[in-house]
Amino acid sequence: MSNKLVKRSGIASGPVRYKIQGREHEPTGLLLAIDYEEAPVPDRYYVANWFAILEKDLEVIISFGDASESDNQLRSRIDIVFPSMLFLDQLWKSSRQFQETLEKFLETMGSKADHGQPGAKLVTDKLQRLKSNNVLMVLQGTECLMDFFYISPKDMWSKPRRGERIDLEAVVRIMLSPTLLLGFFKACEMLADRLTTRFANVRRKEDLDENLESEFAQ
Repeated sequence: MSNKLVKRSGIASGPVRYKIQGREHEPTGLLLAIDYEEAPVPDRYYVANWFAILEKDLEVIISFGDASESDNQLRSRIDIVFPSMLFLDQLWKSSRQFQETLEKFLETMGSKADHGQPGAKLVTDKLQRLKSNNVLMVLQGTECLMDFFYISPKDMWSKPRRGERIDLEAVVRIMLSPTLLLGFFKACEMLADRLTTRFANVRRKEDLDENLESEFAQ
């Protein structure tokens, strides 16, 4: 049995590209890359002027709402359930350069981060709860949007075995101001620090596994 790492070309059908990691009959992981130019456009969209972030067990609940400025109440709300590890690895880490660009833009405009209305409560039954594990953020002019997507864990487990494409499901488009998005990033900072510490042992094990595979490949 060969201990060499498998050199398999990436599957490039659709917006999701992937490469299988590991030895020939013992895959250890999957490397994903997404071409957002080919990503589907969400059918649903929501205009938000409020947000909240809650860590719950191994998930992060990202909430967006339509808040009334007069009475600090939410007329509607969307909760997006995001896996904690992907919140750190995808949403947070992939947005570091974007946040810098956003901060520089708002500085030139003389604007500051908008932290919404803390403590606003939902007073209607207009609540949706959605699942996502991938997000694209865009700044165009003075508009911002966040497109949330979902990649099925079942697809990631089963389809690479047959060399099939992995689908990217469009969930919802959140439209918000640049100042509110910067406020969202500021609110994410402490949570990202906590999650980095929380997953430190998992990261060390992944690094050890990668080093072990590299030794086998020599």
